[in-house]
Amino acid sequence: MKKQLKRLKRQGQPQNQRASAKNRVIKSAVEEYKKRTAEDHLAENLTYMLGSQAVTNKVSCSKILSQHCGRKARDQRVKKEKKVQEVSLFTDQDFKKFQKEYFGTS
Repeated sequence: MKKQLKRLKRQGQPQNQRASAKNRVIKSAVEEYKKRTAEDHLAENLTYMLGSQAVTNKVSCSKILSQHCGRKARDQRVKKEKKVQEVSLFTDQDFKKFQKEYFGTS
């Protein structure tokens, strides 16, 4: 029964597409390993990154980083608030005048 099923499965295939050991080339295991291993591009990438051509100016860097920031509240950068210098309404002369009137000494 198994042989008949195999024969029926093979009926649609031409003779040359069936699995056979003919015309197979013996491949070296070392060659197959070298073909499948990925090349290491670390040294080339480092020289490119550290080269002067990859340096960007600070303005464009800051623009890219600000546009890349997320929309969620947790992703927002904390903006530093500039401290406003407190301006006194009274001058030193006013303080001296007050001291003279209140304490009686200068």
